[in-house]
Amino acid sequence: MDLQIVDPFIIKLYFMKLDKKDLWPKEGKLKKGLIILAVVIFGALGMVLLEEKSGIKLSKKIPIVIAFTCIGIWVYKPAGKEEKV
Repeated sequence: MDLQIVDPFIIKLYFMKLDKKDLWPKEGKLKKGLIILAVVIFGALGMVLLEEKSGIKLSKKIPIVIAFTCIGIWVYKPAGKEEKV
């Protein structure tokens, strides 16, 4: 039987006392990808919850709205902040 119960990576994170600023990317494709993943997951869970709890049948247009939202998030480029040298 393997005595290693907890992943060593989790132990390292615990002892390093990382906060949200260290784990969450400040800019770039990874940040946009994580936001899109959150939108898709919450959208899908919300759709299923509405269909199951209230008994209404959602149209096929709702996933298209979620897809266009994800594309909009990916294409969006905020005004760049100029860094002081």
